[in-house]
Amino acid sequence: MSPKLPAPLGRIYLRCLILMAKADGKILPEEIDFINAQAELLGLEERVLWAEVPPDLSFVEAAEISPETSLQIIKDCIFLANADGEYSPNERELLELLCVRLGIRQEAFERLEARLIGLWRLIDRMREQHKPPSDKREGARDKEGGPSRS
Repeated sequence: MSPKLPAPLGRIYLRCLILMAKADGKILPEEIDFINAQAELLGLEERVLWAEVPPDLSFVEAAEISPETSLQIIKDCIFLANADGEYSPNERELLELLCVRLGIRQEAFERLEARLIGLWRLIDRMREQHKPPSDKREGARDKEGGPSRS
């Protein structure tokens, strides 16, 4: 998100991220780090916002948010939803509700979602291809119950 975003809009953005981080019932360190980094970029105090986030989307006013900013919010929320490698039904439901509040059409959401899911899959495949081969000596150590001797 741009550091030039007005503070009220920045707070809405961060609250959306916080709600998304909470949607699956577990908040990961990676999610907290991402939200903290965004808050720092925007010059906002995220600790206060964690306590202020209502359990619904009543704080989102689509009229105040440009279509570009709305899509960026959704993109970053989808990113957070997959931070743990799982994209839960609760997270997707929250994203759909957020799209309605932001005035984003279902088709636009689904296209963005499909692109990001495709990107995640590509990254996962690349990680698998570039994993270093396991050390054969580790296998010997595991079988013998102690370190292998060379």
